[in-house]
Amino acid sequence: NDERGRRTSKYSIVSEDKSIDANEIWEFPPWGTVMERKIPIESLPIIPSKTLLNVFQSTAIAGNDLLGSVLYTTGIVCVACGQLAPLAMFLAVLAVYPFRKIFQEIGTALPHNAGIYMSLLNSSSKSLAAFAASCSLVTCSATAAMSVGSATKHLEDFFGPGPVIGVCLLMMGVAVYLVLLDIQYCARVASVVFVLHLVTLLGLVTCAGRVGLREGAFWSNWSQPLPHPGQDLFYGYSLALLGLTGFETATNYIEEAGPFEPRAGRAGFEKALDGLYLMALLINPAISLLVLNSLELTSIRENPHGVLIRVADRVWGPEKMGLLLALDAVIVLAGGLLASLLGGTALIRQLALDRYLPPGLKEKSLWAPVALVAFGCGLLGLAEGDLSLLSGVFSLAFLLWLLCVAATHLCLLCQKPFWPRAQRQGWPFTLWGFGAALVGFIGVALQDPRRLGLFLIFLATHLLLLLLFLHRLQLSRGLLAISRLLPAPLDPLLSAPLLRIVQHLQWSFSMVFFTSSADLHVLNEVIGYVRGREKCSQLLLVH
Repeated sequence: NDERGRRTSKYSIVSEDKSIDANEIWEFPPWGTVMERKIPIESLPIIPSKTLLNVFQSTAIAGNDLLGSVLYTTGIVCVACGQLAPLAMFLAVLAVYPFRKIFQEIGTALPHNAGIYMSLLNSSSKSLAAFAASCSLVTCSATAAMSVGSATKHLEDFFGPGPVIGVCLLMMGVAVYLVLLDIQYCARVASVVFVLHLVTLLGLVTCAGRVGLREGAFWSNWSQPLPHPGQDLFYGYSLALLGLTGFETATNYIEEAGPFEPRAGRAGFEKALDGLYLMALLINPAISLLVLNSLELTSIRENPHGVLIRVADRVWGPEKMGLLLALDAVIVLAGGLLASLLGGTALIRQLALDRYLPPGLKEKSLWAPVALVAFGCGLLGLAEGDLSLLSGVFSLAFLLWLLCVAATHLCLLCQKPFWPRAQRQGWPFTLWGFGAALVGFIGVALQDPRRLGLFLIFLATHLLLLLLFLHRLQLSRGLLAISRLLPAPLDPLLSAPLLRIVQHLQWSFSMVFFTSSADLHVLNEVIGYVRGREKCSQLLLVH
């Protein structure tokens, strides 16, 4: 009787209310059903375990990104603040220290790929999480643009523009191909590149160290007048933060780096971040000091890109040694490109799982890395190959992403204090990191306003694409309502396909909630959560 009464009331809604169009039946959810299923264990699919990387491989992937950023950061920092470049580099490394701790806390609180986005998604709104994901995607695209542009500058002096284009296309093709393979192959290639570049840098620093401060150009550079030391140091510090990119890449493959387990000690992800920070602390100030001791500031200002090649020419002598360092720079820049594509692809896959992007991007496909490369090449074209302008855009993207990380940590402290994690940082760390990143963002934006304009255009493009796909159901409903206000010939022509689109979007997916008890209070909270945060009309309760 109860079932019959429910069925009768359902049909009475449609038949008695004459104001409801028959096409509007999709607005009313159908009555639910109860199913009881017994699934044998042997019929369950076997989920393959994820490929885990060791600490060195995890460090090498993001380390190539960090070491590659030093190549195109050192020259522009020396131009911005002259002989104060080593101090600016050191201050930038100190500014990132709280973020290392914050990364480790967030990554162990929610050990999933795209950890910053996932934590913000679970502790704040979807729109704020989409903004953070847009900043991360812009950073990955800017890394691709900067890697390709810097590789072009390093090689065109030796081979001319023609062959260089072919080399860059080959570099992008190989990086896309490796991303489509298992991450273990990417880690092996990244490890080889990482070791090769560290050996090259060690040889360069050892040979340059023989020159010494007395015989080098450091004191002549130091004696040059500096009209505005405070302002120059401020601008130099802002640009020096670009030399620390690589941390954002490491947060996008947390699951493969070895997630945190409360009884297993420190996670591989934490150790990888420690290795990245130690490299930045030792290498970034040392490389800037090496450049100032080997080259005159006037020479650096004339061509701030490829300064390490000229250092190699002076220290090692023959021009062939400069070519050797140029090839090494191109290889490590290709490693940075691979790291950005690997991290960006993992983030895109997570966004597709959360229905921010088309479902076809959930699995490995050619579209994700190709899209990142295409956006990077588009950014390079908009900057007209100007690496100084492009580096500013990259800096703004990275610094805004750091501000999102600080905001994520605040949300984590306020909304999810009970989540288990390896360590807990207090408010001072968050405010320290937020202030340091904000100062850097303002400095880069003030130094050249063109950077801010190009960055906002690029960020708005990424954010608009994510928000359009996220709110596609509301947009389709709005278009359907507008189409029904049109005259008679256009109304049926547009309303029918829009109605089919709305029906498909509304019933194409569902949420699943597993519960051990039929507590109505808990189920009511679940339904309220789904209705408020998820764009779906079906909820499956598994009891």
